[in-house]
Amino acid sequence: MKERDVWLARRSSGGGSVYHDMGNTNYSVFMPREAFSRELSAKMVAKALVQNDIPAYVNKRHDIAVDDFKVSGSAFKLTQKRAFHHGTMLIDVDLTRLKGCLHSGKDTLIANGVASVPSPVVNLRDYSWTIDHATFCNSVKLEFVKQFGTSQDIVEEVVWDETLIDVVDEIKQERDKLKTWDWLYGQTPEFTYTLSNTFDWGQVVGEK
Repeated sequence: MKERDVWLARRSSGGGSVYHDMGNTNYSVFMPREAFSRELSAKMVAKALVQNDIPAYVNKRHDIAVDDFKVSGSAFKLTQKRAFHHGTMLIDVDLTRLKGCLHSGKDTLIANGVASVPSPVVNLRDYSWTIDHATFCNSVKLEFVKQFGTSQDIVEEVVWDETLIDVVDEIKQERDKLKTWDWLYGQTPEFTYTLSNTFDWGQVVGEK
């Protein structure tokens, strides 16, 4: 990742690793805990894609797929009163960089946490030349109104780093925490890592 100048971030909802660049769109759907369903919001997003003539559906892993290729994974987090669903929609991502960043030597690393499940992926752009970030967001908003029956206007709010100066301390503290070494690496589940190298005189194997 460092060689490709890609930054590492860790989300509170856990789950497998995903790759982000300007060709994908991250989305979150919040709902009351009692209304939570792993398929509810994923199906809403899939229907939004169908409205753009993209034959999307939700698979058994609650990912959004097209022709058995994943276009968005899903991660979930439940609290006492709230639930939310994270997704990462591949619109026009650099798939070569994606595969380079997510490839790992599974023969040398055995983790005790939730394992990532490799899946073949595809961009929405392969199915529609008109799909982009704005079109995707607008389609999801329209489908949200259809599904939840609200007649209220949807309010858009764009937040970037500079605007956080004026927000409450709690949000700034959370932002700062997400940048720390302890959050990024210190809470990593236990794992076993095996290193090996072959020399002219033999092979050395070490396990930690």
